[in-house]
Amino acid sequence: MLGQYRSQVQHVDGSYITGLGVFGDTEKRASKLFTGGSLTALFGGATLDLRDTTLEGRPVTVTATAAFGGVDLIVPREWNVALDVLPIFGGASDDRLRAQHQHDDVDLIVTGFAVFGGVAVKD
Repeated sequence: MLGQYRSQVQHVDGSYITGLGVFGDTEKRASKLFTGGSLTALFGGATLDLRDTTLEGRPVTVTATAAFGGVDLIVPREWNVALDVLPIFGGASDDRLRAQHQHDDVDLIVTGFAVFGGVAVKD
């Protein structure tokens, strides 16, 4: 019976990704081409893994909404990420270690809000 269980991470082929976690979690991994996305976590979590993607035009925007939950974006360390998240009794952070060589161009813009929750960028 153990062979019947599948990974909870959903591989998404589309270039624009949406995810919704309500009283539970959703985990998605983007395909090679990524143009943007929208993640919402309500009393749950939403995770988007962008480590295997190529960005179509820069900057790409992801809208993150966290209410009593959390949104995690997993991105390569060398990406330059701009956080434009409004925290209301919550937080937004870029938890990646800093790369030795950074470029000036913004690769990813994370926008949205966090109410009693959080939005985190990780590697």
